[in-house]
Amino acid sequence: MAEFTGGFPFEIVLDEYKSNPNGLWNRIITSKKNGYLLASGSPPNPQGDSVASKRGIVQGHAYSVLDAKEVD
Repeated sequence: MAEFTGGFPFEIVLDEYKSNPNGLWNRIITSKKNGYLLASGSPPNPQGDSVASKRGIVQGHAYSVLDAKEVD
């Protein structure tokens, strides 16, 4: 995305937030409010990209995060 936008990318490493999921959520919300483009990726699977998680996330793919907001 940096090449397309000229922006300065940063990576959020999920392992760093295992003990602080609220910190992760706050980082995502703050990034969205500041107008950052957000994307996510799933780890590869030895069986290839035909494997999906129980929640339907295809392994080894990138996803655009279109929005992030808190709702009741």
